[in-house]
Amino acid sequence: MDLLAWLQNLEEYPKIYWKDRLEQKAFAGAGLGDSPTTYSWRFFSSAKALHWQDFSYPTQFSPRIFQEAKTPSALCWEAKRPLHSIQTPNREEWRNLMQKTLLAIEQKTFEKCVLARERLLHFEKPLDPWPIVAELERNVSNAYVLCIQPTPRSAFLSATPEKLFSRKNQLLETE
Repeated sequence: MDLLAWLQNLEEYPKIYWKDRLEQKAFAGAGLGDSPTTYSWRFFSSAKALHWQDFSYPTQFSPRIFQEAKTPSALCWEAKRPLHSIQTPNREEWRNLMQKTLLAIEQKTFEKCVLARERLLHFEKPLDPWPIVAELERNVSNAYVLCIQPTPRSAFLSATPEKLFSRKNQLLETE
């Protein structure tokens, strides 16, 4: 089953998709119900930026419908040019953050830091997240792929090689 095409055609929200980087397992769920798996997320404060509003509340849900598969998606994404983009922090602010971070690591204030930037892309029409997820899977190897779509107007996509943690009963593992 093509999980991404399945999610694309559903009209129930929230929708969630997750693919394991090692075992090539993929899970998809949608709607509110009582599946064997519960998802939760807590993102950002909508007071900082309105575009995170759909992610600002702690959410926990069990999908009403749930699927599991290993088949790659046939969805194709036609790249679109944004009308404009805004990057935060800007290039100069990013360089300053990098210098401060490297100095703090040198001074042993901390050992590791992951800096992040946000880039807002504005398009003529809303983008469908599911073909973009399929494209990520085809072009980003050895990565966990995630898409959370709480409403028709919002989606969060991620492709990362790092595992935050896994838990089996009392055992917690991290990288």
